[in-house]
Amino acid sequence: MVNFEEFWPDGGGDSKEAAYALDMTYVDPATGIVGAQAVLRGDTEDFSCSAVNPGNKCVTLAVGGQRYLLFDDGPTTCCRCCSWENGCGPLAPQWTENATYLGTKTVRGELCYSYNIAGNENNSYSVRASDGLPCALNNAGFDFYEFIPSTYKADVPGAADLFKVPGGCDTWCGAHGACKFGNGSSH
Repeated sequence: MVNFEEFWPDGGGDSKEAAYALDMTYVDPATGIVGAQAVLRGDTEDFSCSAVNPGNKCVTLAVGGQRYLLFDDGPTTCCRCCSWENGCGPLAPQWTENATYLGTKTVRGELCYSYNIAGNENNSYSVRASDGLPCALNNAGFDFYEFIPSTYKADVPGAADLFKVPGGCDTWCGAHGACKFGNGSSH
């Protein structure tokens, strides 16, 4: 688990701090699918969450082959956003297998190796030269994260609870895959 600072794609607006959790050993009890990711933005606006339920706190959860949006707007509500097959899975290590090395850069005082990752979208990802932990992520021009090194935690008590899908989350957030980019597009 690590905190990150998120920036707006157009460079405008205030940056916001949020939390990112990843466990590529987590086994979803309902499906047996391995890997899970949660992005806990709190009050930070997210393009997918805003497209579905504007102005509410949201957690994006990728587990069991699906990405879910979990809202806190009175009684917690949730919906299924898109599938891992459509590019909505966790930031898995194999994601970088065909990456192109771009060189080094400094992020938050850390020397980082930077890579371009082409796929459904064009992404860039940087990892610390010292230990391979994430430095920065530009996810298809939608998410700009700088990870905060002092907040890394390898073990988080109760972390498995972060990846539990609440009951009643099987309803799609609009059309299948519509919330992926927050513009009604399924790609």
